[in-house]
Amino acid sequence: MKKIKLKRSQEKRITREAIVLRWMRRSRGISMRAAGLTIGVTNSAISHYEQGRMNLPRARIPELF
Repeated sequence: MKKIKLKRSQEKRITREAIVLRWMRRSRGISMRAAGLTIGVTNSAISHYEQGRMNLPRARIPELF
């Protein structure tokens, strides 16, 4: 049987960093768009970080807040 390799964006791995990002963003009332503009990424990147579709570098979290 052939094993199918998923793209990173097709699998979800919710990390501590993703949980912290979502909690910090929501607790401060910041939209995904505003968070993305703050660190120079798109709002879809923020969404992917929070949903575990992209790895969130720890260095990015302090840039947001």
